Parts: sequence; structure tokens; C-alpha cells
Amino acid sequence: MIYFGLTLFALYLVFKMLYIVFPFARGQRKEPRVREGKNRSFGILVPAYNEENVIINCVRSLCELEYPKYSAYIIDDGSTDKTLELLERYLCLAPYELKRDPRLKYNEILSTYRSRNCPNIFVLSKKNGGKADALNAGIAVCEEEIVITLDADCMLKEDSLTKMNGAFQNGMVVAAGGAVHITQSVDSRSKGNIVFKLKDIIKYQVMQYMIAFYLHKSTQSRLRSLIVISGAYGAFNKELLITLGGYRKSVGEDMDITLKVQQYINTVDKKLMISFVPQSICFTECPESFGSLFKQRIRWQKAFVDCAIKYGPKMFRKFGASISLFFIFDYLILGTLTTFLFLLVPVFIALSAKVYPVFFIMLFADFVFGVIECLASKKAAAMNNFTFSGADNLRVNLFIPLKMFFFRLMNILFVVTGTLLYFVSKHHWNKAERLGRAFADTAAPVRAHKVPAKADYRL
Repeated sequence: MIYFGLTLFALYLVFKMLYIVFPFARGQRKEPRVREGKNRSFGILVPAYNEENVIINCVRSLCELEYPKYSAYIIDDGSTDKTLELLERYLCLAPYELKRDPRLKYNEILSTYRSRNCPNIFVLSKKNGGKADALNAGIAVCEEEIVITLDADCMLKEDSLTKMNGAFQNGMVVAAGGAVHITQSVDSRSKGNIVFKLKDIIKYQVMQYMIAFYLHKSTQSRLRSLIVISGAYGAFNKELLITLGGYRKSVGEDMDITLKVQQYINTVDKKLMISFVPQSICFTECPESFGSLFKQRIRWQKAFVDCAIKYGPKMFRKFGASISLFFIFDYLILGTLTTFLFLLVPVFIALSAKVYPVFFIMLFADFVFGVIECLASKKAAAMNNFTFSGADNLRVNLFIPLKMFFFRLMNILFVVTGTLLYFVSKHHWNKAERLGRAFADTAAPVRAHKVPAKADYRL
């Protein structure tokens, strides 16, 4: 058993090293120049169910995007709160007929509207069917080339579509993900510096997101092995989404659709690719309490288990070797199965005194690599113009030991509980509370779009 544990731990360190080294393997990378060419048209889909606390923040960011060819479709999925009422008030909605593509199925759309203040924002009111169903309804009315999915608690940086457009100048790119930052951590004056004078639970998520996007997704993208484009902010070729049958009802529609795309690429056209665009930025509100974080992470783990059951048996057969290795070894074996084995460590120590020193050597090595990973993610974020300044650098360094011990144990709780709960209630959403954090006051009505005439390109 000791040798088996050492083998798994060696594999774990291999992936750690890969994520730490690979983003820097080609030396210091400057921000790639956005390719000049055609401005692709983007249709931004925002599914919303009972989002009265956050929806106006999202709307404001949509109105202020600096890009000539985009429309936004907010899909009210049968909300029972004041979501639709707020949209009517702040956007000055008027009835407007939208064409509907018949190739996707979704629950009935009751009414459609267009904003008078921001003419390229449209609102759909439909019967409740869940997030995947709402996204399919949005795809059906979207007339743009590229579909962007955006969570209702998210805000796009003003130049995010310009950066995303650069990726799609490569005709082989059929899907792409942007970088997601925690709203509560971003300096409202610059939207570039990351502040770290925050609750510990938010600090933990700031570090997690930096590691996930600037190390993990960057590495996986370069190896053509991206497993999940974040549901908070992703972009897809619209016709490909329709070819794939749209979104499947799942607690993890983002991982599911990404794997669908990867399967299509591997079986139909290996020249196609999924890209990661770290300069295209989205801000999302993170949970601020343990209860809300617990609900979110349980849902994430359920999503993985669901995809592992659906796509796991197809790995190597329907997917490339690289993505199969990441999915099976990094995500399934190291990310989930070994978590359950970790719970048995006290039993192994009790049965054999030889396990005791081996376990602590492994624990120390994990700590060292974890510290290096955190520092590497900070450097990678700085390469993409998100930096810590002043005392916040010290706060980060002091927080790392806490993250490595207490929050690592907390993550084990999330993985174990989420895995077990999947088999009890796999479709239960476990929605986390959203408070409506933003960069600016939302008391005033949404102002008119900067260049209203641009909204008419699609009509």
C-alpha cells in the first residue's frame, strides 16, 4: 500500500510540475497582438433565475462594452423574484419580436423585449427549464456568429470582446474561454490591481482562480487539452453548438459542452481547436460565506462526476490522448479518487508505524509545491497585467500557509461530499447566495449606450 501511495503521489507531483513550468516554458510572453481582420459578431447570453441582487451590475457592464458588433440576450428563466421587473425599469423595455431557430428545443418563450436605453440588449421571458434550457433558448434567437455565455453575476471588462475577437481571427478556433477574476478583489479604480485585504474565504478563492486560469487552463490550452471552459465566461461558434444539439440538462453544463466540443474535434476535424484568452477578462462575484461556498463547490463536484460517468468510458476512444490523460489521471484519479484514500491515512498509520514518516514527507513535499504553485500563479497573473501592490504582496505570502492547510482540508470535504451527493440528488442545483458586489453604485438608471447606432448592425 505504501508503494501504491508513493506512485500516486509521484504522479500528482508530475502534474503539479507541468502546471507550474509549462506556462513559462517559452520565457516571458508579452500580450499577443490582437490579429487585425474581420470583427466577428458576438451574441452574449445571460441566463437569469432569481438574480435581482446582481442582474443590474451585469447589465451595466454589457452597456459599456467597447466593441462595434454585439448583442446581449438576457434570458429570464421563470424568475419568481423582481429580476424581470428590474430589467423593465432599468432598460426601459419595449415588446420586440425576435426570430427563432427551430433546430433546438427549450421551454416556451412567453415574451421578448428590446431596450430603449441600450438597443443591442434584448430580454426573453420564458417558462422555467434550468440553465441549459435557458441557454438553448438564447441560442435560438441569437443571430450572431459567436455565442458568449455569461453568468448573471458577472461583468465583462470593456475591451473583453475585442480581445476575444482576436482569438477567433484564427479560423480553426471554434470555442474559447476568457480569464475570470473575483469582483471583490479588484481595485475599482484601476480594474487591474488585485487587493488582498479581504475575508480569508475570499482570499482562498482569489488564489484558486489565479491558479486555475493562469496555470491550469493556460497549460491545458497549449496542449489542446482544455477540459472545461468556465460557464461564467465562454465563447462558442453558434453553428457548432446547434450541430452538437445545444446544452444538455446538467448541474455542470460548462464542462459538458466543452467535452462535447472536444469529442467533435477529435472525431470530425482534428484541425479545429479550443483556445484560452487570458487577456479577455470577466469579473464574477464569489461566495462570501462557508455555506454559499459549500453549495457552489458541491455543484462543481457533482458536475464532474456527471461528466466522468458520461464521458469517462469514451476517453482515448472518442478523445485525444492528451485530454484523456488529463481527465482520467489529473481530474478523476488525483482530483477525486485519491481524496477518498486520504481519509484512510489515519487507519494506515494505526496499522503500520512505517506509514507515519512517509506520510509527513509527502505532506511536506505537497506544501512546498503548493507554495511554488501559488507564487507561480501570481507571476502569471502579473504577466497579464493583474498585479498585487504594496502591502498586498505581503498579505498573499502570509496567507499561503493557511491556504495550504485549512483550506486544503476544506476542499477535501467539498470533493467527498459532492461525489456522494451526486448519487443522492444529481440534478439539485445548490444555488449559492449572491449579494450584488460591484465596482460602482447601481442606484441610477442605466444610461444610453455609448454608440446606439452600432446596435442596428444586426437588423
